[in-house]
Amino acid sequence: MNKILFVAVLATVFFILQGCLSSHGVIPVSSDTYMIRVEDHAGIFAFNRGKMKGEALKKAKAFADSKEMNVFPVEMKEHPVGILGDWAAVEYQFRLVPKGSQKNSGGKLVRPADFISENTQNLNIKNSGNDDLYDHLLKLDDLKKRGIITEEEFNAEKQKLLK
Repeated sequence: MNKILFVAVLATVFFILQGCLSSHGVIPVSSDTYMIRVEDHAGIFAFNRGKMKGEALKKAKAFADSKEMNVFPVEMKEHPVGILGDWAAVEYQFRLVPKGSQKNSGGKLVRPADFISENTQNLNIKNSGNDDLYDHLLKLDDLKKRGIITEEEFNAEKQKLLK
């Protein structure tokens, strides 16, 4: 009898946790951009990221269909489960675009750069008697790896040093 009770309790907990997704309505962010947030209230048992993403995508499509528009994805963010009511969540931002629009083709979730840096100064590294050629080459390589200088700038400076 204890086995049956244990299985019944376990099954009940499992089914309760499976149905713990909640979503908020479609939230306007701007005139053509919207957001949907889907949360998983299963606490530490929140392993439904795929289900949350699917729910957000399904709600966005239904919203767009109701307006006779198409969805153009902007961004999708995942939030892991935290402490004391900080539920696992997915936030999906999208735009509505007219069906057949140029923007409509090939919509991809591309995260924009946090910042863009432009290098406007000329690098002029000269081989002085005190510095080692190897150190200069390492510094140039480091600048290239960090994206501060391009491959072409690296090669040009390297050629100057090796002459």
